[in-house]
Amino acid sequence: NKSLIAHLQLCDIQGFPPTTKTHLKAQLKDFYDNHMQRMKEFVQKYPSHKLVYINMDSPNLQKDALAAFGGDEKCWQSSDDASSSRNSVKSFTKKPPKKKRNGKNDVETPILVMGMPKSGTTSINEFFVCNGYKTSHQFCGGQGGSRNLSFCGSIIKSNIEKGYPIFYQTGYYDVYTQLDVEMITGTIGNSKGDCYFPQVEALNEIHAEYPKATFILNTRDTSAWYNSVANHSMMNDRLALCNITGFPPTRRARKEDFIELYEAQISRIKSFVQTYPSHKLVEIQIDSDDSAQTMVDAFGGDINCWKQANTREDVRQKQIELQQRRRQKYAFQNSFTFENDQSLAGMKNITTMQGLIDYYRKQQEKENGDVTYLSEISVDEQLHSPTLVMGLPRMGTASLREFFSCIGLKTSNQFCSGHGGLRNLSTCSQIIQSNVMRGLPAFHETGDYEVYTQMGLEYISSAAEDSHDFCYFPQIEALEEIHAQYPDATFVLNTRNVFKWLESVNGHMDLAKRLALCNITGYLQTDVTSPSDLLLLYSLHEKRIKDFVEQNPSHRLVEIDIDSPDAGKVLVQKFGGDASCWGQKNTS
Repeated sequence: NKSLIAHLQLCDIQGFPPTTKTHLKAQLKDFYDNHMQRMKEFVQKYPSHKLVYINMDSPNLQKDALAAFGGDEKCWQSSDDASSSRNSVKSFTKKPPKKKRNGKNDVETPILVMGMPKSGTTSINEFFVCNGYKTSHQFCGGQGGSRNLSFCGSIIKSNIEKGYPIFYQTGYYDVYTQLDVEMITGTIGNSKGDCYFPQVEALNEIHAEYPKATFILNTRDTSAWYNSVANHSMMNDRLALCNITGFPPTRRARKEDFIELYEAQISRIKSFVQTYPSHKLVEIQIDSDDSAQTMVDAFGGDINCWKQANTREDVRQKQIELQQRRRQKYAFQNSFTFENDQSLAGMKNITTMQGLIDYYRKQQEKENGDVTYLSEISVDEQLHSPTLVMGLPRMGTASLREFFSCIGLKTSNQFCSGHGGLRNLSTCSQIIQSNVMRGLPAFHETGDYEVYTQMGLEYISSAAEDSHDFCYFPQIEALEEIHAQYPDATFVLNTRNVFKWLESVNGHMDLAKRLALCNITGYLQTDVTSPSDLLLLYSLHEKRIKDFVEQNPSHRLVEIDIDSPDAGKVLVQKFGGDASCWGQKNTS
């Protein structure tokens, strides 16, 4: 493998420095033999590891592998070339279909929604989620439960191009409520992005993998469908750029062209099921009065799980609810004064940061340095990924990152390797804000992390009236979006002695000034750093997270005082690992 040899020659591996062709063969042999010896010696030194030695050239290879790991002998085959590797993917990554009992009869999964977008896919998705089905809507997760979501249509298109099973690395859901992707921009001949409709282009591939899959043909009044498409985020323009069978790209698609596309899809699915009757076809007109009963008759479940989502009234109601939540936030902010909290009453006349620091130093001396630490926390709580660190900056995020990385969890601290895909954004904060603005899942294309230790970013330097650069805190501004994607995520509320926090903020690269220039909910943008405002930000945020978890108890809240001598013990009790993995980083 000349390519591999070329790469090895450029590497600087212990025992195999960069080399030339002159002594390559001898060096490769020495490198190979030395590595075998290195592994054996390492396991002798650390016998807690088990070493399984398998000779890939041995005629007893299959027998040795099965003896070591068990399993089915059919799962073993050589995969040394591209074609056998592709066959391996086909043979061993397909999840077998299963039947879902609905109380009346069994339903073959996967259940695939085959209608066009804006035909009730959100309502259908909510119905299945409500009734306990593992459901995907537009976004699919990677194989093995990866949280690195991508558009289902993009994954399916890639699989077909590579010759892989069509649903490989989609997450293997019971129900796929929107297979297509139409995220395309530009002009004809100069467009970018993905547009692909598996329910149009890949029916034969779907049948080949799942010949008994259940099809849902969701329809609605054609004129109402067109109006919805025309009024939804320029979907009509995006569809016009797509190259869909029977609907070539055009500069200006007419209403009649869209209606023809819509009706052609209905005929296509009915004709396909007639040709391949192994598929069960469930037809539902989503704007019909009996649509709920149709769904329950076909799939069982609670009829109350059916409601039409993303209607004009539904969207209007969501906007009203969002406005009410924002009013509640500001109402709390306005009602929070020093007079309302006796413990803060002595601070109302403080006007400088140093004055605030001196005040807290005196308070600490009065209390003899005593700090109230977290009580013992039960070790039997079930925590779910991802784990999201929700505290403010300068509250031990670097130490938390070191801890989680040390105990073997894939951890992000400020930077996310997903880069927002083609958006090429470096920080988690930038990607999350972009996702929220586009209506995408909050953590879409951030990278497949188990722990996010610093989501916020305050890279800002200008005056308040013309501030630029970037400042965004998802743990403040995007709690609802985080909950929507990960309703059982674990929240870590990291706190510290407020005197130490204020001192750290004031002394760390103008952080106090940068926070003042940000436009943070509950913290008015200003050119002047006010210690009382910083304290209010601290108090409001701690209350915000606790209130949110109280209102959404599917989240588990782990509170950790990073200054506490018990901090490492609390983290180990909650997340496992070794207490030696905890050490305070970036202390100030």
